[in-house]
Formats: sequence, C-alpha cells, structure tokens
Amino acid sequence: MTSAADADCVGSGVADVPWKQTVERENADAKKQEGEIRQKMSALRVEMESHRFRFPCELLKWRSDQGHPQRREVWPRELLRDEFLSMVDAQKVNFPQLCWPDRW
Repeated sequence: MTSAADADCVGSGVADVPWKQTVERENADAKKQEGEIRQKMSALRVEMESHRFRFPCELLKWRSDQGHPQRREVWPRELLRDEFLSMVDAQKVNFPQLCWPDRW
C-alpha cells in the first residue's frame, strides 16, 4: 500500500525535500541581489557622467563636500582599474618600480 507522499514521488521521479525550497529561494535572492547591484552600478555611472568625473575618487570627493553618504557602494571594476592605472602613470617618475605590473 502506498501513502500520499509516495504517490507524489512516483509521479514526478523527484522527492519534495525541504532543502530544495531553500536552494530555490537562495537562487531567487541571489538573482534579485545581482539585479540591484547592476542597477546601483548603472546609477553611479550616470552620476559620474552627469558631473563629468573620470574617476570614482572625484565623485567621492564631490559627495563628501556635499555631505552625501558614501557607504555601501559597489563600483564597476573597470572604473577602479582605470583610476589605479592613472595613479601609477602619474607616479612613475617618483616610483619607477610601479611601472612593472608584475610587482603589483
């Protein structure tokens, strides 16, 4: 004789286990969080372009002067890379060892 739970398993071939719902919920949360992060990064780019800032440090300085909060920001990686490379280029006369990327 089979129970109702066994009947569910037989028809679908997959048992309805509690951790399956947890995994599905975590995946949905991760996708939602990724969308929020992409939206924040897009807003940062728009804000930088509207003020004609090239680097994140310029926006941070402007925000500091205006009294805006600056925590919990997610910066696009390429903006940070460009800012770093600009600093290395500006300091290569004073610190020639920075010219060698293998030493970073």
